[in-house]
Amino acid sequence: QGEVIHKALGYRDPGQFIGEGRKAVSPDRNFELLELEVEAGSNDPETLYHYAFGLKERKQDYRDVARRYFATQSEKALLKNPQNWKAIEGLTTDLESREFQYLLAKQKKFMKRYGVQAVADKIYSVCKQTVLEAALSRNDIKYQRALSVALEDIRDEGQTANRLRMVYAEATRDWGDYAQKALYHYQTYVVPHPRELDHSARIFAERVTDEAMLQEALLWTQQAIALENMAYTHETRALLLEKLGQKDEALKEANVALRLAILNNEPTEALDRLVKRLRS
Repeated sequence: QGEVIHKALGYRDPGQFIGEGRKAVSPDRNFELLELEVEAGSNDPETLYHYAFGLKERKQDYRDVARRYFATQSEKALLKNPQNWKAIEGLTTDLESREFQYLLAKQKKFMKRYGVQAVADKIYSVCKQTVLEAALSRNDIKYQRALSVALEDIRDEGQTANRLRMVYAEATRDWGDYAQKALYHYQTYVVPHPRELDHSARIFAERVTDEAMLQEALLWTQQAIALENMAYTHETRALLLEKLGQKDEALKEANVALRLAILNNEPTEALDRLVKRLRS
């Protein structure tokens, strides 16, 4: 009957499907062959690299294999080898790991090679993951460690640290603290990210009752709409207006959101319900 030599989960378009076929016949990318080599104790860097990404693609725990891969790389190679940047970007989640600490220490050099935003996003994502884990386990030491990295290693006048405080408050469902941190954040820093603005405004629409705070959140939706005129931004604005008792204005925003959703082939069920509720 033969043996299975490669598996892939989920939908693939024709180009991706052909790519999976190429992986199946490629010794360094065939998952089952890689698995056999790693289980046999191989510490070949290419084998570990491709196997770690294969595990991640299959939503399996890849962290131990990633650690084994990074252990084969010198610090100089971590910076200079583009494959290692891909590995750091795709596999690193541990704030205390050697590769992440090296990224922090040499972040300017990494930014010069691989882009300021890409490196900044990676540093933030690891800090955010640490904060979420700290919130889940109520580990204040871990939380404070992530904040210290944001304050000491990211030169942005505390903006990233405050974002992390908001993440922690949301994860622990401390809505009063979240509201205070969010108000400070958007009054203090320029935030050019519409989804970040919208996310906070949506939390206010769902969790905050103070009218002055809701009025502040309306300003965030204005900024979000100016940056990205999409259904989700108008929907959030409609929800805030509804909560403030401005039903006619809320209906106008909900109708705009519905038109944009239809135009962009987005789901409309929630918007249909919102429009119906506002018309009643």
